Amino acid sequence: MILNENRGDRRDTDAEFIHDLNNLLALISHNSDSELIHSNLSREDMRRHLSQIHAASRTTIDLIASYQSLTDPVHSFDLRDLISRTAKAVSDYIPHRVLVTVPGQPILTYDDPEPLTRVILNLSDNARNAAGKAGQIVLSLALASTEPVEEVEMNIGYQPDQPFAIVTVTDTGHGIPQAMMAQIWDRGFTTKRRANSGLGLALVRDLIEREGAGLTVETCVGSGTTFRVFWPLRTAW
Repeated sequence: MILNENRGDRRDTDAEFIHDLNNLLALISHNSDSELIHSNLSREDMRRHLSQIHAASRTTIDLIASYQSLTDPVHSFDLRDLISRTAKAVSDYIPHRVLVTVPGQPILTYDDPEPLTRVILNLSDNARNAAGKAGQIVLSLALASTEPVEEVEMNIGYQPDQPFAIVTVTDTGHGIPQAMMAQIWDRGFTTKRRANSGLGLALVRDLIEREGAGLTVETCVGSGTTFRVFWPLRTAW
């Protein structure tokens, strides 16, 4: 991460980091609640909760490490692992309804995983809230590398040059009314009645624009929403 020395920018960066960290800690706290631990959970349910705690913990560790580091990474990482970890973390409140689709081959990039981690985490958390306890979330990953790709009109940013990854986050929630579409990216805009709300999609917008990526939104009131992220890949260091 490149931290701007401007004090105002630094305060924004700190607030965004705290927002993401708070979401992850909430997932860990819920899965390790004392009443839950002492309830008569089946072995399968206990394993699921432990798996979710582990996934959220690993994402937290990665997020903190990236925040602390002022140097560029020198190792590649597989986007499939990032998608799978995020899916385990957000499946907390809607177990068994988070589906993951990733290719059989690795999608590697030599880049800092922190920005994309935060984008997927916030989009997934937004989808989780929209889907509720009865909905479903689908996370998918694809690679655009050598085949010609049709130019897509972006809602945020622009379509990067190939190779790039396409990360899709879909929920079967209530959808976004057209009248709200222009507002969802505004810092502080929220339909939730809780503290620290209204930062997630504003942060996504900032990261997409900063990293030279693109994002599209397709939504239908009553059916759900699909966010599609077009993320540039650094294939050589």
